[in-house]
Amino acid sequence: MPARPQNNRTAEPPGRAVYSASADLAAAAQPPPKAEPVAIYGSVSTQDIATAITALLASDSEGARVVLGPEDVNFTQRVGLQEGADMDRVKMLGEFEIAINVKGGHAVTRTVRVNAQDSEG
Repeated sequence: MPARPQNNRTAEPPGRAVYSASADLAAAAQPPPKAEPVAIYGSVSTQDIATAITALLASDSEGARVVLGPEDVNFTQRVGLQEGADMDRVKMLGEFEIAINVKGGHAVTRTVRVNAQDSEG
């Protein structure tokens, strides 16, 4: 019978593996740190959002009939908006909650993400 190869690894103390697993679990349970809002040059307004929605709806025959203006779009979430800021525009990157009120329809709430513009132009 051939000889079994010897294991040259040193054994870890049994408590170390438990500590490592509990540390990993504790780290996973921690909420990720909140990123500070990043200001942008310019702004994204309710007019910009209404224009984007209208462009998306234009490809559908029923959607093309929807009339939507900046007065129908409102930022509902103040997170990331500066105190005393206009509620019709944002000036930083991030996600913002908006309410869309369509005439003759139900109001809907959606999340809008403001991303950095690619530097290619």
